[in-house]
Amino acid sequence: MDLAYGLDRLQMRVLPYVTGIHARRSNGLSQLIGSAFIIRVRGRDFVISAAHVLRENKSSNLFCGTRALQPLEGGSIYRSDDVDVAVIPVKPRLHDALLDVPRLRPEDTDVDDTPQPGVLYTFAGYPSSRNKPNLATKEISNQPTLFTAHSAPLPWYTRLGLTPETHIATRFPVRQAREFHSPSVAAPAPQGMSGGPVWRLGTPAEISSGLIGERVIGIGIEYRQETFIATRIAFAFAIIETIAPELAQLLPHPRHGKINIREEF
Repeated sequence: MDLAYGLDRLQMRVLPYVTGIHARRSNGLSQLIGSAFIIRVRGRDFVISAAHVLRENKSSNLFCGTRALQPLEGGSIYRSDDVDVAVIPVKPRLHDALLDVPRLRPEDTDVDDTPQPGVLYTFAGYPSSRNKPNLATKEISNQPTLFTAHSAPLPWYTRLGLTPETHIATRFPVRQAREFHSPSVAAPAPQGMSGGPVWRLGTPAEISSGLIGERVIGIGIEYRQETFIATRIAFAFAIIETIAPELAQLLPHPRHGKINIREEF
């Protein structure tokens, strides 16, 4: 198996897990505001996204889904602005309505990932430029995208004011990037990617061999200085434990600092 074939197989496996988050505007249209994914723990579902995506749209009605938009109604939003992570517990009556979004489980994640030379990471999400509403039909498009690159070197983390223990950073000059299979097609702007899952794929040799399983290691939160930045997935689990302490024994527990969690309705 060569690298291109291995990356294609990984893309088919990881893309279905990301969904867009939409806000209903005054004109009746739904506008993409960010990305998200769902983690299931013992039959309970939690939508994970970036805190700023939800904070900036807290007065809007929110929806998610890939084939049909479903309202995220009647639930609280738990967020930590410290690390830009938000969690929405999904009401049981909406579990079936969101079946078009596959669930991740704790065993699909790795809270102990550390950046290693040569390891590829991919940010999954919904770029706004490729997911605009159709004004005539009022339908939404469904075009998730992956941005794949190596981890930034450790001095770059310092330059950005980050540490590998809390964040993952990949250098990715979007303006110079092209589609993997269509070099004439420019990569989309990153707006809309915030909140999507970030996967560790492995080294090119591991990907080509197909022996190493991909794992979610973070939540995409921003793009600056030609760098995609994610918060570690451990902080999402810390919020889930606050929401549902009875699930604590089923959640991974890495070492991390205390974060402030705010509940909103």
